[in-house]
Amino acid sequence: MKKSAMVVRDCGVIFMLSLVIFCFSLVKASNGLGTVIGIDFGTSYSSVGVFRNDKVEIIPNELGNRITPSWVTFTNTKRLVGEAAMDQASLNAAGTVFSVKDFLGVPFEVLGRGHHLHSKPYEVVDKDGKPYIRVKLRNGKTKELSPEEISGMILRKMKETAEAYLGQKIKNAVISVPAHYDYAERQAIMDAGTIAGLNVVRLINDPTATAIAYGFDKKVRQKILVVDVGGGTTEASILTINKGSFQVLGTTGLVVGGDSFTWEMMIEFIYMIRGKFLDVRDNPNNPYFGFKWMKDMAEDILNMTKNMRITKPNGDLDNEAMLILWSACEMAKRTLSSRQEVKVEMSTLFKVNSFTVTYSRDDLEKANTHLFEAIMKTIKDLLDNAGLKQRNIDEIVLVGGSTRIPKVQQLLKEMFYGKRPYRGLNRDEVVAYGAAILGGVLSGEGSQNKIKDIRLLDGAQSHLMAKVIEPVVVQVIPKNTVIPTMRSMTVTTTNYEETSAVIKVYERKSIHYDEKFALKQTVHELGSFRLYGIPPTGEGHVKIEVTFDIDENGILNVMVKDKATKISQAINITRDDKSRLLSREEIERLAKEEEKLVEEETKIGAWIKLLMYVNSIKNIMISNKDKVPEEIQSDEKLKIESALKETHEWMEENQQKAQKEDFEMRLKELQALMNSVLNKVHEENPEHDEL
Repeated sequence: MKKSAMVVRDCGVIFMLSLVIFCFSLVKASNGLGTVIGIDFGTSYSSVGVFRNDKVEIIPNELGNRITPSWVTFTNTKRLVGEAAMDQASLNAAGTVFSVKDFLGVPFEVLGRGHHLHSKPYEVVDKDGKPYIRVKLRNGKTKELSPEEISGMILRKMKETAEAYLGQKIKNAVISVPAHYDYAERQAIMDAGTIAGLNVVRLINDPTATAIAYGFDKKVRQKILVVDVGGGTTEASILTINKGSFQVLGTTGLVVGGDSFTWEMMIEFIYMIRGKFLDVRDNPNNPYFGFKWMKDMAEDILNMTKNMRITKPNGDLDNEAMLILWSACEMAKRTLSSRQEVKVEMSTLFKVNSFTVTYSRDDLEKANTHLFEAIMKTIKDLLDNAGLKQRNIDEIVLVGGSTRIPKVQQLLKEMFYGKRPYRGLNRDEVVAYGAAILGGVLSGEGSQNKIKDIRLLDGAQSHLMAKVIEPVVVQVIPKNTVIPTMRSMTVTTTNYEETSAVIKVYERKSIHYDEKFALKQTVHELGSFRLYGIPPTGEGHVKIEVTFDIDENGILNVMVKDKATKISQAINITRDDKSRLLSREEIERLAKEEEKLVEEETKIGAWIKLLMYVNSIKNIMISNKDKVPEEIQSDEKLKIESALKETHEWMEENQQKAQKEDFEMRLKELQALMNSVLNKVHEENPEHDEL
């Protein structure tokens, strides 16, 4: 078959009434959804909220904290998520994972151009072009997990946190995403939600969620700039707020965040370490110069740090040392937001030699000068592209923990001629707050109150293009086009023998690739497909309609149709790239495995709870005999001891085959027995209240 040749005959564009469709979709989505929680899935921390009783509640976890570390730790027999994972990371560095959001929907070869692969104290490996995280268990075995799988565990933690607080099962959620995320990255977030057992009813851009939290109850028309510097990304969006209407005028982002600042500090510290031991090896005036054992150790440490990562003498990544270094730099960075200098001490970094240094705020700012400049340039470009000046911005709203860095605040203040950012929102919780409000709208919880009239006009995150004639690439949907939207174009064959047509889809966006985070306009192929079955006919007689459809979540679908034969093909364009996303079959398998694992963990928890209750009663009956009322000792003791023995024997026999409900029923029966005995004793002898 000869090479296809097509010309654009008609760029007829179908504009859907995006505002009307989106407002109707908000109404229709509320039918039968029940409670819809809002989740801020962050690189460093995550949080969850719910809209009920005419207000937003940010939900605390089991420790009472309103934000939960996005950390997961794997041992031989179990996994830990959140604070539990972070707290024991130093004991299990090789099995601990954090900042996994950096790897969602991104090919491995792209990750290799940034800091992500080098700054983490765990290994990221290439598996068919897609990044996988390799964790080492304490028994020496390794396990490779996809970013979606680990992200699903964190989202499951948010789901369970909400369920424990609300006292009901939760299925539906609104999840926030960085505004600059492309179609594959957004789909990967939704896949992680599916693995977590959630129905992701809507994705919402982080800045849009922030704008809702800021302006849902404001009646004055305003233009606001939202600047979100989180753990993994920086985003900036300009929105117009007017009596419940939120329209995105422009958005941008780059992969620079708190982790980037920490990595620059890590590089400086490794250089300091190398300088210290180079001096030991080469400087005759160094007091340790003459000691052979010290020179040998210096050689080892210089070899271990030569690639800006700390490795073992055999070349393997030293997970523990990298985690010690990362944790020290992270803590120092946070401290320097409120202090001018900090003393950093890593006494166990190389087992036999400590490393101590005083690091100042000026040192941090100098190490990250190029990153601060990139952030400010991104914001300035956003203003220019929107046709706005600094004076046109009514309010600046800061989001994300890294906006606490004084240099970020200083540079923003200088750019906006002394204007101070708005300080009325909790920057750690505001995204979950806005997502929860949207959840309230979608669930119908807000239909009769002050959020019922909220209207969202979000925009496409990048320019979408199609190649119809080599080498011409035609823009179909410009960046910031209001979504949801559907646009079509008609192409026509010019070859008499044409029986199929190839369509290639591209996007253009700003993203960093090099290690200095230089911004570049990049065009890459999202996918391609061929429509077969076109009957050969005369020149210009075969008309093919190509339709781009972006839904309210920013997910792209493409359909091609031969107008004459009505033959068509529709695909989710992101699924075409196996280096970025899991297959549907893999997602279904992981979702089932996650559900099974959660059931097993819940069952073990019920078993432990019953065992603890049995042991506590035994402890009272045996170890604290003097506190047990005589009535129990004389009349009811045998009954209690018999029940405890029978329960213990049943637990040993049925630990594997019994279900969670069986353990819960046994606990209730034992508690009922104890309560009946205690009630009887208290009625007959009110003075006994020890039990």
